[in-house]
Amino acid sequence: ANSQTRKLANSQTRKLVILLVCSLLSISNAFSANADKVFINQQPSLVSLDSQKLTAAEYQQSGSGFAEAVVEARYIEINADALSIIKGVKTGFNIDKPQEGGLFDYVYLTNSQMSGQDILIDLPGENAPVLLSVESVQNLVKGEDVVTYTGSVAGSEHSYFILSLSPDGVIGKINFGKYIYLIAESKSVADQFIITKLDKSMMNVDTGVDFLVAKDQAKADTQSLNVAGSNKSKLKPEPKPKPKPLSHSSGQATGRVEVLFYYATDVNNPTLLVSQIVAEMNAALARSNVPLSKFISSAAVIAVPTTFQGQCKDDILIGEMAAKIGVFANIDQDMHVAGADIAFALVGDNSATGCFPGQPGRVGGIAWEYVQSKPYTVTAQGYALADLTALHEIGHILGGTHSNLELLSLII
Repeated sequence: ANSQTRKLANSQTRKLVILLVCSLLSISNAFSANADKVFINQQPSLVSLDSQKLTAAEYQQSGSGFAEAVVEARYIEINADALSIIKGVKTGFNIDKPQEGGLFDYVYLTNSQMSGQDILIDLPGENAPVLLSVESVQNLVKGEDVVTYTGSVAGSEHSYFILSLSPDGVIGKINFGKYIYLIAESKSVADQFIITKLDKSMMNVDTGVDFLVAKDQAKADTQSLNVAGSNKSKLKPEPKPKPKPLSHSSGQATGRVEVLFYYATDVNNPTLLVSQIVAEMNAALARSNVPLSKFISSAAVIAVPTTFQGQCKDDILIGEMAAKIGVFANIDQDMHVAGADIAFALVGDNSATGCFPGQPGRVGGIAWEYVQSKPYTVTAQGYALADLTALHEIGHILGGTHSNLELLSLII
């Protein structure tokens, strides 16, 4: 790939990514007899930092809802070649002629998975590139050419990364030390990609209501919820409850939870974001010693033709999803066809204002806590990418509650 371009859509780089995706989806461990040879010590970096400065608007947007936490944001160049070099495979051969610096082992550019291998990457503020140790390579979105890599930063305890690629883009998150590093497409300049360094201690917390219990339904039927951080809620009364739908999960009693993802029209790269959420949830379960037989998966990804302009998260959850009106009028049928247990709505960050004091757009997420007839959640796009909001809200649907009982009693 041309290392001087920031455009992933550059034909050569795009071709490499497409070939990579197609080969990974085939899950083949076969080596090509005619593969090119590459020196291990010449492994390129997947992400290289660009010296060009971001505009003020891009810098503000790069925080994905956490502008106060941004330490640094840089344009990046993405080199898909870095995902084709397999280290530590077939290294028992030496090049016949001595090269400068001695003899080198070589490896093949291969069509096999990179599980167990390393990806080189440049991070803002780090003096040298770091290695991302790949633990799994998966296709997590049915029918989509999206490949997601998960693993950890080599030599760093408690670190992790999730990186999703498609022929059209890249989304990534690296939790390393005191910082979160986000990789995403620029929201204002086409075909530009940015890496943003966020200080975890400065990331604002959604202290408003983020889950509803069954008895909250009576309030929602008759009045708007007057909750901290959401003074613009004008919830419509919910009609009389409909008969409880039949179970429609294809994963019932298997330990697998199927999630139907809806996304608003102002959500960027929805399939990449869905893959990130699924991968991050399952990685968190694994780190928590939950048996590998219990996991979530994407049942379907459906676009809804709206931005929910002016509506805060509880307006959408109670006023539309739970009421089963508007774009969610067919939510029961959608879930039945997809075989889904949960419906998850991804919404844009900035198509509503005044939802949270001091913040320009939507903040965090909200879900029904273990209400069988309403396994629904709404999460703002930036929070689904940058922090653990998406996982947190899915946890509420599955029955998880807050450990802070004083806060819990205040909310209820």
